[in-house]
Amino acid sequence: MVLNAVPPSASHILADARAAVAVHGLEVAPVSLRQRAAYVHALTAGQTAQEYEPQGKAAEEMTKLYRWLRRILQALS
Repeated sequence: MVLNAVPPSASHILADARAAVAVHGLEVAPVSLRQRAAYVHALTAGQTAQEYEPQGKAAEEMTKLYRWLRRILQALS
């Protein structure tokens, strides 16, 4: 499970959400997607966060999420 739209400066909300999901036995991705303006701007421009702002925090989050998912999927095959 990927936690999405987490407020950037609210680490307590992220911790609470992780704990709530863990109670149900679900695995939570180590990468969460925060509320970032770049996601909104990229959407309206028809781009991804990486295309819109390649060096931004949103692009960094997506890259980390992709790498984590790739490792998980490779381990399954």
